[in-house]
Amino acid sequence: MSFPTPKTLEEHRQYMYDIVRLKLWFLHHWLSEHPDETFEYVLRNRVDIYRKTDVNNGNLNPTILHWEYPEWQRMEKEAKRLYNIYNKDAVAFEDAAFEVFKPSLDARCERDANDISESSRYQCGFLRHNLALTEGAPRLGFHIANFCTPASFFDYPDYMKGCFLMLLDRAEHIFHATEIGTGTWLNSMPR
Repeated sequence: MSFPTPKTLEEHRQYMYDIVRLKLWFLHHWLSEHPDETFEYVLRNRVDIYRKTDVNNGNLNPTILHWEYPEWQRMEKEAKRLYNIYNKDAVAFEDAAFEVFKPSLDARCERDANDISESSRYQCGFLRHNLALTEGAPRLGFHIANFCTPASFFDYPDYMKGCFLMLLDRAEHIFHATEIGTGTWLNSMPR
């Protein structure tokens, strides 16, 4: 089973830029619809920008979030200041706030692109399994990740098939599972 070509550093950087811009747009939109929530709360809990910055000195999924670090505090305060200026213009806020986070994204980008801590947890290519019980019968739960971004694993049907066959083999021969399952947005795709 051949793995799809991994993303380049530039593709990863562009992904980081695009996803943070989307998160900033969402933050602006969410706050306009939920005035009872604070800017800080939404930035920290409803969008995932922190992990993508250099303030996150851990792996992709850190166990501790350092909201108190001076560099995070600086970016958070500046983004909030810009939100107060552009609270009626989502695009202007997104553009201005992105520039606040961009240097920290750039500083983290290479380390982030080379971090295999998340993919190393996946035993079957883009699939990771765990064993859980359903009504007394062994049921292997599995999780899905897309490690071939910016492409999609759907673009690699042989790779997908190989990953699923590996998962099925492990489910049957290692865990003696009678069923497998996952909860995912992919379940809503007719294919």
